[in-house]
Amino acid sequence: MWCYWPARLSTALPLRLHHPSSVIKLPIRPSFFPTTLINHRNTRYFHKQPLTMSKPSPVEHVEKISGHSKACCTIPPIVPEKEYKAKGTYETIDGIKTYVTGSPSATTGIFVVADIFGYYPQTLQGADILSCDSTYRVFVPDFWDNDPCPLEWYPPTAATADKLGNWFKQHGDFPAGCEKTHRFLESFKKASPKIEKWVGLGYCWGGKIISLTSAENTPWAVSVQCHPAGVSGEDAAKITIPHVLLASMDESKKDVEAFDKNLKVVKHVETWDKMIHGWMAARGDLDNPEVVKEYEKGYQTVLNFIKKNL
Repeated sequence: MWCYWPARLSTALPLRLHHPSSVIKLPIRPSFFPTTLINHRNTRYFHKQPLTMSKPSPVEHVEKISGHSKACCTIPPIVPEKEYKAKGTYETIDGIKTYVTGSPSATTGIFVVADIFGYYPQTLQGADILSCDSTYRVFVPDFWDNDPCPLEWYPPTAATADKLGNWFKQHGDFPAGCEKTHRFLESFKKASPKIEKWVGLGYCWGGKIISLTSAENTPWAVSVQCHPAGVSGEDAAKITIPHVLLASMDESKKDVEAFDKNLKVVKHVETWDKMIHGWMAARGDLDNPEVVKEYEKGYQTVLNFIKKNL
């Protein structure tokens, strides 16, 4: 499991202690619990051992405050060495900084909620891929008011956990994110009256926002989550439109299965079991040919579904 909701966390002990037989993957050997190390290629797996502990680690501290992805808290973002040259432009629409790409004559808009790191080359390249068909015009608004989460705060440490927690308190509230989504979308509709239908797409934190806004009276014709935070079967049961969920190896299989089971609309639910959380956005290592292959496959899967179900 990689994302926990505050309501599901025990007030007595961190949730991870409730399942001592499970395994989590970490990029470094943690100092806050004893482990048995198993080497497998370049990955280290740590089997948790039962113990008594009163103070949570920095990762758990941030996770509890934010309700955010555990994968995000343990896997540092990977940025390509050569920055991608974006095809779109930054525009200010009704006071909203927005990356816009695609044909001005498009009749379908794709509204993208980026991950917490904001405008990274991998995310902008993804937006450009989505706009490659002249049918689509893509909008990526700045949800963070020019204050995205700094990369150096991940993975959280004792020195950064409080800063990160405060950042989430300021920017990471899901209901506030949904309100922003509706407000931004109304501005985009006024600025682009040619657009007749809208697709909602989100990464990680943004995936949860898209899931929550895909229920009754949704503004979307189709919606997409890529390696989302907070995968929930309860959310799935409320979705009323064709929907895609592309999960990574780091999302909870149990949560993804529950989402798939409860999703009663036209759907595509798939897990990329060799890709890390974030491979289609800021964490995608586009210097790695295997990641490039799966990155392209992910976007092709999304485009195929959108085209078929609009």
